[in-house]
Amino acid sequence: MRRLTWMKVDRIVGQEAGASLWDILLYRKQFYEKWLDVRVLCGTGDTVEDVAGKVLKAVERYEGHAADTYVSTRGDSGGSTHFSDVVVEGLATDGGLYVPRSGIPQLDAGEWQRLVDMSYPERALVLLEKCIHPLDVSASDLRTMVFEAYGSNFSSEEVAPVKHLHHNQYVQELFHGPTASFKDLALQLMPQLFAYCLPAMCNYLILVATSGDTGSAVLSGFRSLAGADRQKTGVLVFFPEEGVSEIQKLQMMSYREGNARAVSVRADFDFCQRSIKRMFGESGLTGHLAVEYGTVLSTANSINWARLLPQLVYHSSAYLDLCRAGVITFGEPVDVCIPTGNFGNAMSALYAKRMGVPIRKSHLCIQPQPHRHGLYHHGPV
Repeated sequence: MRRLTWMKVDRIVGQEAGASLWDILLYRKQFYEKWLDVRVLCGTGDTVEDVAGKVLKAVERYEGHAADTYVSTRGDSGGSTHFSDVVVEGLATDGGLYVPRSGIPQLDAGEWQRLVDMSYPERALVLLEKCIHPLDVSASDLRTMVFEAYGSNFSSEEVAPVKHLHHNQYVQELFHGPTASFKDLALQLMPQLFAYCLPAMCNYLILVATSGDTGSAVLSGFRSLAGADRQKTGVLVFFPEEGVSEIQKLQMMSYREGNARAVSVRADFDFCQRSIKRMFGESGLTGHLAVEYGTVLSTANSINWARLLPQLVYHSSAYLDLCRAGVITFGEPVDVCIPTGNFGNAMSALYAKRMGVPIRKSHLCIQPQPHRHGLYHHGPV
């Protein structure tokens, strides 16, 4: 109280005599959130030394942007790559996937508990700030993107609410996005990140293979771009003609806006996926596109890090919702059951676990396909 008196809080705009430090901080938060460069998340019970250590670590990370890089899972792409290049390129030149060189960042229990009472967009912002260097995407710009991605375009204010199913079983609803697909949770944000990272003088053609949901979600996400970003970004979706439902086909074929199109292929999804990877590796094709049309290829499939990253948010948010509802206390392990096709959904749950979410086991639900069974039990097939 003596400190508040010295501060003369009644002279701070918007405050009056008798205002507590908490009142002042709540008032100032609106300005901090808009203009911060680096966020330091302090957990309950953190000592002054703990906070000082976190501040020092945050400053070191900010100044060490050169070391905040990504490498190919195959290790042959040559050198390190920053976030903006990873988002735009999608796939490493050696055919591998880009992953953070230093691994996924971790939050301690106190930091996770700070997220319990936050909304979905607020949680997403904090987690993505941890994963994306502020010199790649500034905190203020990231905030704008996140709150636009998870706003009125979702039919539920909770974005991805968790509902009680039976006994100790709960289900997370991931169908409240504009295309009623869980892919919306990533693809309402990923196009904004892509547009933000685009070089000024290039056009880009996004190639996407889909077995159904991804196609309409990609088309919807990139349709939200405006102006020059939309003009210089084309989207071409490939889907197996007999491998999607009628409503999925109608969703994709109905898009006729801007530079976005969907194409049916008389083959299966794996053929579509392989074909896209071959296109990336065909120097004759990529060179022709670059020279004649000033166009570079990229992808919005789960092989793109910017597509995978937002998905760890909803796995984390599901656990935090259970904590907020009093079903569990933070630290109690949970098992998750995840439908997965190309393993992106399951991989994002693994990253959430590595960040500190107490996931004990992940039960993967997949369609019966012999090659996956063989890969799991016998290695490469």
